[in-house]
Amino acid sequence: MTDTCLCLPATNVLSVTIHETVGAYDTFTHWDGTLLQEYAAGILQSIPAGSVYFGGTDPGRFVITAFRDIAQSPDIFIITPKFIVTKYGPAISGKLCGMISGDLATGYLDYLRLLYGGRLSVPTETDAQAAFQEYARDVQKRRARGEPMDPDDDVEVVGERVQVHGVKAAMNIDAIITKWIFDRNKDRHEFYIEESYVIDWMFPYLEPHGLILKVNKEPQRHLEPTVIVRDRDYWDKLTKTLVADPHFRGNEMARKTYSKMRSAIGGVYTYRKLYEDAVYALHQSVELCPDSPEANYRLAQFFLETGRPEEAVVILEAYQKLDPRNNKIELAINQIRGMKQAGASIKQLEQQLATQPHNLQLVEELAKHSLRVQQFGRVQTVFDSFLAHPDVTAMEMLGVGQFYLGVNQTQLAVRVVEQATLRFPDAADPFYALAVIQVARGSTNEALTALRHAIEIFPAFRERVRNDQQFAPLRTDPRFQSLITIPVPVKESMK
Repeated sequence: MTDTCLCLPATNVLSVTIHETVGAYDTFTHWDGTLLQEYAAGILQSIPAGSVYFGGTDPGRFVITAFRDIAQSPDIFIITPKFIVTKYGPAISGKLCGMISGDLATGYLDYLRLLYGGRLSVPTETDAQAAFQEYARDVQKRRARGEPMDPDDDVEVVGERVQVHGVKAAMNIDAIITKWIFDRNKDRHEFYIEESYVIDWMFPYLEPHGLILKVNKEPQRHLEPTVIVRDRDYWDKLTKTLVADPHFRGNEMARKTYSKMRSAIGGVYTYRKLYEDAVYALHQSVELCPDSPEANYRLAQFFLETGRPEEAVVILEAYQKLDPRNNKIELAINQIRGMKQAGASIKQLEQQLATQPHNLQLVEELAKHSLRVQQFGRVQTVFDSFLAHPDVTAMEMLGVGQFYLGVNQTQLAVRVVEQATLRFPDAADPFYALAVIQVARGSTNEALTALRHAIEIFPAFRERVRNDQQFAPLRTDPRFQSLITIPVPVKESMK
């Protein structure tokens, strides 16, 4: 469920209370009063006093806070798991909405310390900064391993300052901070969460708990059968009651809220590979709100991940009838059908490669089809196997590098081309290609080093470099001018 866009940076304690008030007012105006009371009671009455409750969505945070404060019961710690500013409403602000920087304003953390005093361990500004640094190290490790990078999950380190870009990046830092709070308080408090977005580290700890999820103190090897039976009974009765209520059917926010909570529980079952329980819960999520994008897409994704693309299409076609103007649904349906066709092509290409392992054209076709079914790991495996062939040529290695560049995997392209320079140290083309890539990355020193090697091996490249606009960023560098105007010693081994 999309949260209201309240771009109010938590720069001080007062701004947090304003944000809480505006958020509660906005949510109250979209709900039926009786339904709202039942929703709040369903959560608050299930949480023991002294517990920590992460309220993720607007209703889960603002409504629960308001009802708790009015009743002054139960005595629980309510915290949003959203600590980083984004366009969807911040807790800790950076420079701009939608762009998060390492310069933290600590208003929300100050608010938590003021509200809960010494009863709860709350991160300091230093702890929050450490979360940024931890995230940055993780991104750098993934880059070094050549993993594909999501543009919405990226980081830039400028001096001692960490800048992260994208909502997914903010979510990952939020996850680190929630883990900090959990680890330092779980011995004294129970934890519960009303999920806004998935927090991956929590999955081993989670179990269904009425409307919400309980975060156990330690990872659970499995879900107890009694927990699963109790969960299904609870939601069967609740779903039957809600869908029979005309007030519920006519209230979009209520339908989306309950649907999202059921979907979150379905996600836990999916993680546990309890597929029968997962599909049951996800179908109920759709039943509660048939026109919910999240409920329909999550159920369709479940069918895709469990190898049932035809059923995913059926779900999306039914959803499309409720929202015929939504072009994204048709795109998703076509994508699934394309993935199905790609899957059949993959099997055929794998059979051909078994007899022609040193056929770059077949390898590239297999890689393209693997991308269509979102199997990037297969792409890297296929290319690595090809590159390990003893008869691979320098130009074939550059072809692999070019493929990676074409799918925005620059780090992998660099790795392959660098391997080509080591494998073929007397070939000029790999060094030339490496120089081009490094220029595009803004790595001037590395580009000039590679370019020098290319010209030393094949001096005729000097004229090509002069006319190659890809080297325009280097034109004013004296070292570049020296390379293209002053002859350099020529190695005995010429290209």
